[in-house]
Amino acid sequence: MTSELMTGRPFTVVVVCTGNICRSPLAEQLLRVRFEAAGLPVLVHSAGTMALVGHDMTPEIAAISRALGGHGAGHSARQLTESLVAGADLVLTATRQHRKEVVSLHPRSVRCAYTITQFARLIDALGRDAGGRPAGLAALLDEVAATRGFAVPHATPEIDDIVDPYRREQEVYDEAGRTIDAAVATIVAGLATAVWAQRESA
Repeated sequence: MTSELMTGRPFTVVVVCTGNICRSPLAEQLLRVRFEAAGLPVLVHSAGTMALVGHDMTPEIAAISRALGGHGAGHSARQLTESLVAGADLVLTATRQHRKEVVSLHPRSVRCAYTITQFARLIDALGRDAGGRPAGLAALLDEVAATRGFAVPHATPEIDDIVDPYRREQEVYDEAGRTIDAAVATIVAGLATAVWAQRESA
């Protein structure tokens, strides 16, 4: 993994699900617009472990994206590759199984790959710590990686899996949308705080 901030190149996030037409493109679009709104030069991509290559988002997820401030259009599903993972500073997956597949594809990603909800939870816990968040994205990721090893396993590990809404009822799409929306909000706020802290200390 490269430390994009240290080289002057954009910090890069890759979001992963199965088909790359529901969960990961929604997270991609929400992360992108919210990073832009926060003034953070972050590149966001998404891909699928079994992508429906070339397909757009489902109409249901596109509508949710628009309702939450995303574009809801212009997506083209693509297959996850080793080079895509290798070029990322942070990989966020829809489920624990997707994370396993990411690490299997590129073992060095083990330190920077998380489920979306897991990373949001760790960021939130770090923000509530008395010491506060580190200054700078590189320092923040190092701290999150370190705290992950000490975190007490959740009583229900499935909490880190975002339900797959593909070809299911609208209620399942809505549930996935709410989970992704909340996690994205926490992640963007946490990364923005780290960047602002770095700028203030410069």
